[in-house]
Amino acid sequence: MKYKIIYDIEKDIWNWNDALKNNFMGYDWVESLYDSQDKEIAKRIKNKSTKESRVILRNYLLSDNIKPQINKYKRISEADFAEKFDLACNSLEQVVGRNLDFNQVNIYITSFPRCPYDFSEPSFFLYFATDGFWGMPIDGFMHEMLHFIFIKYWRNNLKSRVSLLSESDFDYVKEALTTVLDKSIMPIISQPDQGYPNQKQYRQELHNFWIKNHDFNRLVDYSLDILDEYKNTRQKDFFQ
Repeated sequence: MKYKIIYDIEKDIWNWNDALKNNFMGYDWVESLYDSQDKEIAKRIKNKSTKESRVILRNYLLSDNIKPQINKYKRISEADFAEKFDLACNSLEQVVGRNLDFNQVNIYITSFPRCPYDFSEPSFFLYFATDGFWGMPIDGFMHEMLHFIFIKYWRNNLKSRVSLLSESDFDYVKEALTTVLDKSIMPIISQPDQGYPNQKQYRQELHNFWIKNHDFNRLVDYSLDILDEYKNTRQKDFFQ
């Protein structure tokens, strides 16, 4: 499998605009903006027409405040992938017990802290941060590719129980299963996958099962067996 790391300002603009129009599991993406300037831009464009918001965003993304950060992250990403890409792919295949059967994945850098993906391309976004929740770029790669493997071999498999899940339940399970990207994979990843705070108990239960069995097929079945126990613990916001 090959990869291509891309910064496309039009893709970045799309991610900003789409995030401000849509939520994920009830979460308002503006709340994830911890940079005051980002929040100000988000407020300015939220009720603008597409044409108006594009002008505001383009000027912002080409500014001396943002453009150098994007360029820096691209350099960091290219170095991180050059060093660890093959290791990351091999590790994922060992963890899941499935081949990474994709010819190429396109990785789009974004300045908005949302990382959508397109399984059909395939492609996904990586947010240009390497601290706190985000970790290094290869961490994000393993997180998103685990989603792709789960979609390919479980969600799109009509013989699998996963194919019967509602979209909200599928998203909930999909995000929780990244708990397998734990400290045993370090130093390929810079930190264990932290997941989302409102899934903490569910993820811990899955991780305990994973530690005992190290069988992803069985883990998927277990994640569905106990899903209903955790539905009522979901908070409106996906982040805290």
